[in-house]
Amino acid sequence: MNNLECPACGSEKIKDLNITEVRQLTLGSEFSYQIPIHACEVCGEEGDFNGKADGIRELAMANARVNLAKDLISSISETGMKLAYIERAFEIPQRTISSKWGSGKVSASGLALLRIVKSMPWIVHIADNKFDRKEIRSTVQLVWGNMLRDHKIPLTYSTTEGPLTSINVEFILGNDRNKLTGTGQTITSTVE
Repeated sequence: MNNLECPACGSEKIKDLNITEVRQLTLGSEFSYQIPIHACEVCGEEGDFNGKADGIRELAMANARVNLAKDLISSISETGMKLAYIERAFEIPQRTISSKWGSGKVSASGLALLRIVKSMPWIVHIADNKFDRKEIRSTVQLVWGNMLRDHKIPLTYSTTEGPLTSINVEFILGNDRNKLTGTGQTITSTVE
């Protein structure tokens, strides 16, 4: 028992309970934490009567973000990509990633950038080329071609008329209309 009062009936006969919440940040590992919950023995009302659950939840999320940032930085470094190269390409102050973010002082936007670099490392090359449209076009075409060839991404879609055997993708960069078309392993790109 404790000196809490039920918000529904005013009873002081309150039982302490704990529940375990399991969460996962995007690209992160699962993590869990205990939340104190209270139950009134008179009316059965349950909840966070002392208001501590939100603080516990926020602390667990903050720790998970720190761990995720460290894991992403480690994973990116293991690929051979230099953190200084990322900083230079995105015009981030020197040692921000390794010193500031690596020690856990990472903002939501910094964590988002790490997720993007981890998921699409070729974006650093585009940034290093100042987001030049021609460089974007050639890099995206190369990435598409490599994904289709190397990762054998299935381009089949079952319909009543049979499988899809070709690709026809159109995207616009600035005023240019770009097309990737092809069948089998041949991909052709055009700019209109």
